[in-house]
Amino acid sequence: MASGGLAYVGRTGEDYAVPFGNAVVMQSDDPRELLATHATLGTRPEVLRAIRADGRATAKRFAWPRVLDGYEAAWETAFALTSG
Repeated sequence: MASGGLAYVGRTGEDYAVPFGNAVVMQSDDPRELLATHATLGTRPEVLRAIRADGRATAKRFAWPRVLDGYEAAWETAFALTSG
């Protein structure tokens, strides 16, 4: 996503993925779904551009320094609750 590539992900465990928003989210394990999606995107360059742009924006929100800052705040809060 961060490099402007098109992310294809599964339907579970990818909380950040928005189907046809910032990624292509596969709903099944049927390879025909992947092929059909790929073919459709090949005829819709505007959709492909939009997914890539939203993917880059998503990747910025999930940059490690930002994620780690959030975890650090959570750990500090948990520590304060357990030690006080």
